[in-house]
Amino acid sequence: MELLKKLGLYGAGLIPINSAARIDRYNKALVEIGLEPTELEFFHIDGWGWSPEIAEEKKDEFYLSHGLANPYAIILTPEQKGVSVIMPFHSFDKYIMRKVFAELEVQILDLTTQTAIIMECDQSISHYRKPSDLLDIEFFSLKFSTVAKLEAAKEEQIRLEKRFFQDELAWTDADFRQELRSSYKEFGVLSKRKFSLPDLFFPDVESFQTNAFGGTFVLRGISALPRDLIAHENPNHPLEDNPTEGFHEFLLNDPDLIFLLKKHGVIGIYESKLFDEVEDLQRHKTMLFIETFEKEEPNQEFDKLNDSQKKR
Repeated sequence: MELLKKLGLYGAGLIPINSAARIDRYNKALVEIGLEPTELEFFHIDGWGWSPEIAEEKKDEFYLSHGLANPYAIILTPEQKGVSVIMPFHSFDKYIMRKVFAELEVQILDLTTQTAIIMECDQSISHYRKPSDLLDIEFFSLKFSTVAKLEAAKEEQIRLEKRFFQDELAWTDADFRQELRSSYKEFGVLSKRKFSLPDLFFPDVESFQTNAFGGTFVLRGISALPRDLIAHENPNHPLEDNPTEGFHEFLLNDPDLIFLLKKHGVIGIYESKLFDEVEDLQRHKTMLFIETFEKEEPNQEFDKLNDSQKKR
């Protein structure tokens, strides 16, 4: 594994975290969330702030959450902009991070010079009790805080400065002067810094995949379907015994699911799309050819064939 990392074949595209300051900020963010800090002195993070090494250390792939209904993200550096989310809680997590950087990039650039930003994803559900709870998600509210509480420190500093300039005798108060000096020494001058982190709303949650319940697909708001639909990746997941709930529920490997989706035109073959993705089609064709070749010609090596031999 160490050799793969050194050669760039493992963790490529992730952000290396090896400075004492960044590790300290990440650990403080973990503690703020309610998790034990890492003992690692070097690790990588993805666009969400998730680390494969820390997940291995904690023996929990989804350590950045208190149950899959309450995920957190850690923004440690502006370099996370555009970096893949390789262990998403939901299929739209990468779009959440795009929205965050699109609307708060200035604040991220400023704040991450001194602290880490914690993002809490809240959909007003404390935990998923049953799969049909996923149908109740209307939007995600994204709430932000910083490890160093810089926004609160800025407000307090502005209050102290306002008193200093408006109260002619404020400078005579030794305790007041010391309080202002201590704030400047710890945080620097904050009055002109862009620290405002308003809540953001992410409403694009009509249809999505989530890792809850062993992997679940949710299809909603599709006019072609008579009802909303839930499909489970886990072939052994028990189906809810609620036929009057007003939604379809299937196992992903159930042939009736494909029949239903085809019947209502939700899935099918679309010529215009095929022409747009001709390279993908060629790759699939090659894969099918190789699989068939290995079965029919087990004693020959595919990569040793020239084009004429392949055609034959």
